[in-house]
Amino acid sequence: MPSLILVGDVNLMNLDDPAVPFGRVREAFAGADAVFGNLECLLYHPPDGHSVEQEGFFADPAIAGEALKLGGFCAVGMANNVTYGAAATLGSIAQLDRLGI
Repeated sequence: MPSLILVGDVNLMNLDDPAVPFGRVREAFAGADAVFGNLECLLYHPPDGHSVEQEGFFADPAIAGEALKLGGFCAVGMANNVTYGAAATLGSIAQLDRLGI
């Protein structure tokens, strides 16, 4: 029988080591057919450290993206309360696409 793991809010802001966030659950996640989470940050480097339109939650695209890959995520939702700015939102979607998430 297929298995799905649903993860609540995932915020990867200020992350330095992509192995840390899901290190303790990596084995359980690896045993699932699919892992889905609610991404509470954008994988984007905004100019001047914030979006032009409004503030948002931003995570380093490379580090946070690697954390999601190591966690085995196949899909994420993007929380509408932190996805501010067209460039930031589209940049995050592009990074997720590159990662196959």
